[in-house]
Amino acid sequence: MTQILFDGNEYRLSQLEQVLAFRFLPQIAFESEEDKEKIRQRGLAKPDVSEEDRERGRRFCREIESSFLPKVSIGTVSNKVGFGLFAEDPIPPRYNRKLCLEG
Repeated sequence: MTQILFDGNEYRLSQLEQVLAFRFLPQIAFESEEDKEKIRQRGLAKPDVSEEDRERGRRFCREIESSFLPKVSIGTVSNKVGFGLFAEDPIPPRYNRKLCLEG
């Protein structure tokens, strides 16, 4: 059974859902196909998304929709941000994205 590390403690998914009051969805989910298409179109319309990233999205669409997820943990980022999701294992280069951090 999968254990999730959260703030130094290991939880089963069902336990973490109770602790953090959320419901895990095993894949990307939308209320309707219409909502899915609206969000897809908004993403495609963003001017700061490079053609390379658009192509990567098309190429890895199947993996994205089937929920590829490396081993992760949830931990505190900061008081301002709250919690964040952290990869525990190296993410294969084909899934890496450029990260822009503002100081």
